[in-house]
Amino acid sequence: MMFLILSGILSVHIGNVETQNVGVIAITNLTLNPPSLLGLLENDEQTITLNYVCCVGDMIRQVMTVVTEHPNIAVISQNATHLLGRPDEDDDGPFQRQVYVVIRGVRLGYTSLTIHLHESKEAINSRTVVHSGYVISVVRQDRPLDIAFRVLTALFVVMFNFIMGCTLEIAVILKILKKPIAPTVGFCCQFIIMPLLGLALTNIFGLMGGIGLGLLVISCSPGGGSSNVWTVLLGGELNLSICMTFLSTVGSLGMMPLWLFALARFYVSNNVVIPFENIVISLVSIIIPVTIGMVVRKYKENIALKISKIIKPFAVLFIIFIAGFGSYVNSYMFTLMAERPLLFPAGMLLPWCGFSIGLLVAFILRQPFKTAKTIAFETGIQNIGIAIILLQFSLPKPDGDLAVVMPVIVAIFTPIPLQIIFVGLLIRRCIKKRSNPEDGNKDTDQISDSDLNINHVAGKIADTNGYRISTDQNGLIKGDQYSNLSGGLENRCSSISLSISSFETSV
Repeated sequence: MMFLILSGILSVHIGNVETQNVGVIAITNLTLNPPSLLGLLENDEQTITLNYVCCVGDMIRQVMTVVTEHPNIAVISQNATHLLGRPDEDDDGPFQRQVYVVIRGVRLGYTSLTIHLHESKEAINSRTVVHSGYVISVVRQDRPLDIAFRVLTALFVVMFNFIMGCTLEIAVILKILKKPIAPTVGFCCQFIIMPLLGLALTNIFGLMGGIGLGLLVISCSPGGGSSNVWTVLLGGELNLSICMTFLSTVGSLGMMPLWLFALARFYVSNNVVIPFENIVISLVSIIIPVTIGMVVRKYKENIALKISKIIKPFAVLFIIFIAGFGSYVNSYMFTLMAERPLLFPAGMLLPWCGFSIGLLVAFILRQPFKTAKTIAFETGIQNIGIAIILLQFSLPKPDGDLAVVMPVIVAIFTPIPLQIIFVGLLIRRCIKKRSNPEDGNKDTDQISDSDLNINHVAGKIADTNGYRISTDQNGLIKGDQYSNLSGGLENRCSSISLSISSFETSV
């Protein structure tokens, strides 16, 4: 069904047209030069030539009308109508005519040109189509701001992946992969369920062309860096989140080209070639910084630890950059959104359904709640930067500019439910603190076993003295570490026995 709809919209029929009759007039051998009008700049004009042979049975003067399917994309600025008649009354044979039509680009997009014949200017309802399917594409003129946005977006993505590599410990990744249920569930949700969900949404809301392709690309993109931030804020497993983000970034090298090869043909016309080589090169250039970051972590751990501390503010800064500067530079997107209100529910449902599906699948597979939350965040939060880079650097115009609209809309709607949950938790904490003020002043000497977790105790020790806590094979804090702690803190820790079950519960 989707392929049939796309074929009806973007089908191209150029060349000679069979004879069409309107009353006593006939048009034959109608051709247009150039055969298609691709790359017309916004607010620019270009002339096309109509050549045809006209056969008139009597002196009735007929009217030819040239119109565009979408006047908001391109419009006929000159010679939209022509009177057809015999130039020499003594000659009753066919005659050849040549007409020049001027077309002006309005805004980026695709449209088509149609030629009608009717007996008079008033008899529009009795018109007959003699030519249709002439493809017109309108593109934007590159401005310095557009180039700056693309370059800065690429730098943000490269820097973020480098920082992510600095936060990765190979030992931690190997430890997580020893029990690969959670990473496998996240990978399958990311690269199987989400692309199919994107395909379903494009069908439901009728998103074709570059816009539909943009939703497909963002649906099969790897996990975004902001998932690590939300994992911390909403109590997920940070190590698992970082590991899954890394694995999905590496996996995108094969999965994104695979999905685009299978489904991109349903969204773009045959004359648009998907540059798979450029896509692979873009993905490889994104993965290389992650590898460099991991090398720095292995051989220059102190430097890597300092760099990894900025991952959260850097992720927030990137989101602000896309929402602020990106929206200003690509203000044309708001015109497209206003003309196509169905873009909003499609962009909203993709991440929100991703959260729900990831959480549901994790629960079905009996994953712990913290693990399930992490899988949900990784499934619903996509890497907006990778999608934008891939679309704008790989696709020809105007497909790249049209396709970027959907990743931006998805980026706008993705954090909304997470923000609501976070604010709700803050309100709940404030209410609980007011109703039980003694809980906020609880002495650390009276901490119960249920309050004893890594985040509370080990975090306090590390923050106070700058030491890390390591355990022996029985899960107990190694004795030689107590001598490094201050006196008061040593007295508190000496009365606490941390068993391996406590660590497993907190993790």
